[in-house]
Amino acid sequence: MVTIYLIVDRVFEVLLILTNGVAYHYFEPQVYGLAFLAPIFCFLFSFSSSFIKSDGDKHKWFYAYCIELYILAVCMLIEWINKNGLVWYFTIT
Repeated sequence: MVTIYLIVDRVFEVLLILTNGVAYHYFEPQVYGLAFLAPIFCFLFSFSSSFIKSDGDKHKWFYAYCIELYILAVCMLIEWINKNGLVWYFTIT
């Protein structure tokens, strides 16, 4: 549930950046570190779970968590480029 919240929150922030040019709340690097830990811990707990018995299920969960980490990384990159771009723009003008 935490990972789903983080993904939805960051995707909406990226949509705000794309439509308005400015995000409502930028995550700091420490918060992104914690955000990256959430899918990793979810993967570790679900991978060792007794409910996942076949290797195919393990591969599906692995790919799902890789996609979640990828989405978080792309959102982080877009936010930091926007944040630093705005800082650079306002220091020049």
